[in-house]
Amino acid sequence: MSDMALLQPSLSHKDMNSATPSRPSSGSVATNLQSTPQSLGSAARSKDLLSTGLHVDDVHPWIQRDIEDAQECALDTMLKFFLSRCATEESKAKEVDLFSSCYNRVLLICNGEIVNNIDSSKIKCDLTDYSTGKREQDLYPAFVGAANTALACLRDLKIDGLCDPSNEFSDQLVFHVNGREMQAVHLGEFSIRKPDIVLVSSADVPRKSDETSDIATIARKPPTENFNWRSVRTVVEFKLAKIKPPPPHYLTNDTDHLVKSSRKYLVSHHNEPTTTHIATTSQHESDCSTSHRVREPGSVTAGSTESRRRQKRKATTTEVESLEPEASAVRLGLKSQISKRQKANEDGPKKPSPVTQLGMYAAEMFASHAGRTHVIALIIRGDHLYIWYYDRQHAIQCAALNFIQDLPRFLILLLAMQRFRNRDWGLNPIVDPNFANLPKPSSPNSPVTTTFYVDHTEKGKVDITLDWSSDIRVTHYGLNGRATNLFSITSEKLGRKEELVAKFFWAEVTRTSEPEILQRVYEIAKSHPEVKDHVPDLILFVDFPESCTDEIRKYLALPTDGARKLYMIVFRRLFRITELDGDPLLTCWWHAVKCHLALWKNGVRHRDVSANNLMVKYRDNKAIGVLNDYDLATTKDHVTGNQRTGTVPFMALNLLTKDGLAGEVKHLYAHDAESFMWVLLWISLRYEKGKLRSDSHRPLDQWLKVDAVGCGEKKSGLLTTTLHKQTAASGQERNFTVACKCLLEVKKRMYEEMENAFEFKEPEESASEDEDVDKAFQRLLQVPLFSLAGEAGVTNIFSA
Repeated sequence: MSDMALLQPSLSHKDMNSATPSRPSSGSVATNLQSTPQSLGSAARSKDLLSTGLHVDDVHPWIQRDIEDAQECALDTMLKFFLSRCATEESKAKEVDLFSSCYNRVLLICNGEIVNNIDSSKIKCDLTDYSTGKREQDLYPAFVGAANTALACLRDLKIDGLCDPSNEFSDQLVFHVNGREMQAVHLGEFSIRKPDIVLVSSADVPRKSDETSDIATIARKPPTENFNWRSVRTVVEFKLAKIKPPPPHYLTNDTDHLVKSSRKYLVSHHNEPTTTHIATTSQHESDCSTSHRVREPGSVTAGSTESRRRQKRKATTTEVESLEPEASAVRLGLKSQISKRQKANEDGPKKPSPVTQLGMYAAEMFASHAGRTHVIALIIRGDHLYIWYYDRQHAIQCAALNFIQDLPRFLILLLAMQRFRNRDWGLNPIVDPNFANLPKPSSPNSPVTTTFYVDHTEKGKVDITLDWSSDIRVTHYGLNGRATNLFSITSEKLGRKEELVAKFFWAEVTRTSEPEILQRVYEIAKSHPEVKDHVPDLILFVDFPESCTDEIRKYLALPTDGARKLYMIVFRRLFRITELDGDPLLTCWWHAVKCHLALWKNGVRHRDVSANNLMVKYRDNKAIGVLNDYDLATTKDHVTGNQRTGTVPFMALNLLTKDGLAGEVKHLYAHDAESFMWVLLWISLRYEKGKLRSDSHRPLDQWLKVDAVGCGEKKSGLLTTTLHKQTAASGQERNFTVACKCLLEVKKRMYEEMENAFEFKEPEESASEDEDVDKAFQRLLQVPLFSLAGEAGVTNIFSA
């Protein structure tokens, strides 16, 4: 079959399973895995904001995936964990039962005791008003009033073994009705959110100059100015449901009967959409996510304990706790609202459920601080309160609390929150320890900076100044995974004249660390010139041991597999390969190809070739290609970690299948070689003169709006039917030709596999691993490229 024939329309490749694969279980990595399973949540999509043109709202379906994988724990266990964070060192040593002490003490407040000249019966009055609310907005001021009165009563409460309210700030914490849009910017993309209620310091509450009302009154109304995400401790999202009024008295600690088993946990249900629906959803809908193929909530690897437990619960929660608007309307007798909502859903994308919305707010709170370890947030459905704890490993959902009928436990929650230090809210005590807004620049052109210090075993105390206003800054918008953030930095201690970049990321503790991989890379570079100048220069490496996500899971008796810890690496600055075009781009791309080949043959497998990870540095005004980002790299074929987050648009077709995503396909050199082809095709079609093309002239956007299997299907369709119809960006014509020439080899192999399958032929036995690498390089890259040697300049590029 000729090359031209291969470029013509032909039979679509339909051998991929279109169903979204189940996630790997949270247990240890199975011994039969051929590679680390692929992450299917926001970790695999948020980084696409960087160089692919993905819009911030397109990440929401993958945030929903993160939430569906949440772990679950008992309410009292989480409350006891919160109290342990506020315990004195003496009570920790003696293992004092703080929960019982706190319960007995707050019970008096629940029953109307006057504390600090504050009539605590006002709590019950506000809760009574709350129970009569007809609209969701009616609930906000009543909840704020009850919660703030409780906080005022609890502030000076003395309990043996419990710390006083945090002295990290002198102002009181207040729940405040929001009602205003909160804005943020992620890699140039604006996000607009509007949580129902926020918890902030009273010092951060906007006030008019002539305001005379007290803070308790002010907090019941929307603020006069927008809140900043950096000042928010937690958010509360509401959903209207039936509410019972408070009881006459609170008498007992036995409250299991107050929450039905069917309402114990929340799940987020979205019907599985078709690919067509995903492709036609607007990219710019604020607070409305594109739909996404999701597994049935609660499904995990078959046969696991978690699977059996969730299947048992699924039978009782599927409708009741779906939090879908139509279901809520039926329960409340608001049938007239159903048709309106159905019509709205036909006209546009469905609004995310409160569970997903809360995850989006958590993503904003993570992104607003450097190195934030976790976020705590609340959902209230009627009189049921659900605590959600998010970190980079998983979300954790607590069993429901009926905060009206079980008011003492609600007050214990408030008591702990009031005594939280900033680190208990998730702020990193070293990197970004305060909720304060960023400092204002000294002049219009001055950078916005903050400085912190780290102790290094060799360099001693090192100052790091982060530039929050630099164009280099990269923020991660998502929940789980590596959550890489980049900052331009300066440091007097490091004393470098070159521009430096700090990379913060959350790596799995069981995975070989990136600095360890780089040390191996530097050893290889000593004897391989194709590696020496084409890898990043590591300047400093620091880890933050107290950030490990296993601490809370050990306390809650949850699985700790997949635990993550925060690391910081300082590099010399590199530049994006997408800023190049023409021959300089092709030359730097080839540098990275040769570097990758040498590393693979010497035992270092990169495994995440993408447009984000191919970089450029300059020497004597000459661009030099660099293969960057080794935090997913491995040595030889060791399967490490629980999930990997390869960049989906650039992954090989064989890996974008159910088996491939589950880690049941061995990751070969040929897969990374194919990724290099997709990177070159991607850049040649989507970038013009170093800039991302406008939406109307930019193909392949739909690859970003489907799940991994769907992306594989679209890539197969392009390869078999529409590749010859694509038009390269100006200045990228030769690069497009090179990419197509290489991808023809992938297409040939696809047809060979299909023919073998039809004829029931057994796969050929593989030769030695090293021989496979050389053959794959020659077949996929070297032979196709050298066949273009007749073109002017091509020989010089590929012989470099």
